[in-house]
Amino acid sequence: MCRWMMKIGKMLEPLNKAMFAQMKSHGHMHVDETPVTVLENKSTKGSHSGYMWVYANHHGVLYDYRPTRAGSGPMEMLDDYGGYVQTDRYSGYNALFESDKRISVACMAHARRKFTDIQKAYGKSSNGICNHVLKQMQELYKIESHAKKNNFSADEIFQIRQAKAIPIVDDLHQYLLDNKNTVPPKSGLGKAIAYFLNHYQALRRYTDSGIVSIDNNVAERAIKPFAVGRKNWLFCGNTAGAIAAANIYSLIEAAKMYNLKIFDYLKYVFEKLPNTHSQEDLIKLLPVHAQHYLPKMPVKTK
Repeated sequence: MCRWMMKIGKMLEPLNKAMFAQMKSHGHMHVDETPVTVLENKSTKGSHSGYMWVYANHHGVLYDYRPTRAGSGPMEMLDDYGGYVQTDRYSGYNALFESDKRISVACMAHARRKFTDIQKAYGKSSNGICNHVLKQMQELYKIESHAKKNNFSADEIFQIRQAKAIPIVDDLHQYLLDNKNTVPPKSGLGKAIAYFLNHYQALRRYTDSGIVSIDNNVAERAIKPFAVGRKNWLFCGNTAGAIAAANIYSLIEAAKMYNLKIFDYLKYVFEKLPNTHSQEDLIKLLPVHAQHYLPKMPVKTK
């Protein structure tokens, strides 16, 4: 059965490449990574910790297995890509931004989480600085929620961010500059403040475009199914198995974006994939096109 799954994963590789090509035509890419244990058959080294990287935007989701967390992985994947790249600012991504064609965007949720953890730990007695920061960040997310609720265009999102979000982000930056010396630098709050100040320009950069997200939650949500599954299956049997898993996960998560029934979609792909003869044939199998021919999951209503 494992061999069957690896064969399926190999078959899906051209389809995922076609999807990733379409994803790179969009000017914004979310990236994240998570560790995965991999066993190597007939190896005296035993298991090693590899990494599953995820790339996501409105056009799809792509998993990519690499044996290390080195920045060479995302560099290879995005070498021909130009646009905004949103990450948690892990140093392994730095090589991506040595070229002017890629622009680094940080994750506001990542910055907010550091202050939220402090508030959770201390409750109402948490530092006033922490409470003020979270209140201001809440205002930033209200702007995003308003834009989404009203189906604003990218240009409208850009305009509202310029008018309302930038003043809040800049005031927050100045506030933390004025108060950073009142907090021990090695404390949790001190580290949270330092993170915001060190990455201020990248945190502010989402306001430069209406197609960029305020945070990297798209990638975090995309990688969550893999992280949850890992608790059950624990490891990949070998490198080929990890690559096959990446290919299968990619298509499943992409199908979820269009609310497709996963079994029906995979059945549709496996029936038609052997008869594809061109890039156009492959593209027609992607979820964005297959959604017009397949049943969807019922939409949840509140």
